[in-house]
Amino acid sequence: MEEIAAKTVKTPGEKPARPGSSKPEAVKKTAAKKPASKKNAPKQAGTRARMENFRHKALAKELSALIPQLDEEGLTFLLEQAQIHLYNMQVDEHNRAILQNREQNSSAGSGGSKKARQDPKKSDSGIQIIAEKSSYYIVYHGKWVMFTKDEMIRLTKIASAPVSEYDRNDALFRWIERERRDIFGAIPIRGKTDPLISQLALEITKHFTR
Repeated sequence: MEEIAAKTVKTPGEKPARPGSSKPEAVKKTAAKKPASKKNAPKQAGTRARMENFRHKALAKELSALIPQLDEEGLTFLLEQAQIHLYNMQVDEHNRAILQNREQNSSAGSGGSKKARQDPKKSDSGIQIIAEKSSYYIVYHGKWVMFTKDEMIRLTKIASAPVSEYDRNDALFRWIERERRDIFGAIPIRGKTDPLISQLALEITKHFTR
């Protein structure tokens, strides 16, 4: 009897254990109500970021290993594809900015700036120059190419140079071919004698001066 009494002695506030249970009721409830750790979500986000960074480095390493094996034609093709993909990324970013701008204008009731954003100044050549904050765009039939301020300054200097039209077009075409070949994906310029290169130079000088 003494042994049984020792097992069933209760301390103040403690409930008796359930039959077949090895833990008192109060201990079980405390364990069940233990909140989930709030650190799980940040850890998962950090894991995804590390995985993406790992994949990026692995792909870059694999691409670097292939470059010495490619001939000039292969490298040119690879460069053009990379520039086109970069251009598409810029377009996606631009479209997201448009959507965000429209939502902000809609919520603020600012119809004037929205209209200016959607209806840029038209051009007979089909080429348009649009300036927004620190970014600049050359637009041709709905295709947008983004430029930095420094790039636009350089284009303006070339387009405004006091030289013959042939020399100006030649310099402008060579700069595009060397620095921004992705422009060819938006404006189908075939060479330095293409009328589109003259139209591009004209549109640049209409909007900017040296």
